[in-house]
Amino acid sequence: MKKEELTGGRIGKIYKEANYVIRPSNEWTQHVHSFLSFMIEKGADFVPKPISISGEKEVISYMEGEVFNYPLPEKLLTDDMIVSVANLLLKYHKCSEKYVCELTNHEQWMLPANYPVEVICHGDYAPYNITIVNDEAK
Repeated sequence: MKKEELTGGRIGKIYKEANYVIRPSNEWTQHVHSFLSFMIEKGADFVPKPISISGEKEVISYMEGEVFNYPLPEKLLTDDMIVSVANLLLKYHKCSEKYVCELTNHEQWMLPANYPVEVICHGDYAPYNITIVNDEAK
């Protein structure tokens, strides 16, 4: 099966194979998978589905749509697109608020927690982590 490198974030370390994204796993990967599973259970169709963690790799579902990197094309710099991206982040935060009650304070994350915990922040909310479908952030 053909591997396609995905660029933007951790260059040279993230690949698409079939309908999956394969990327390095870390100490926090299991907690991220739990969080993503929770989000999906709550109806968040805008996050990837966690598939597996094996050794130094994790597998998540591939999110269909266009993904961009800097410099951004003009079509992404419109007021409508900025509102769409902001609304997506709001949906993410509203759903993540519900997860805060599930936290044990023993989770490990890529970035340190800020207290009091009110939401789970993305930490890398950037064009290469947002899919665009029909001119809308998804």
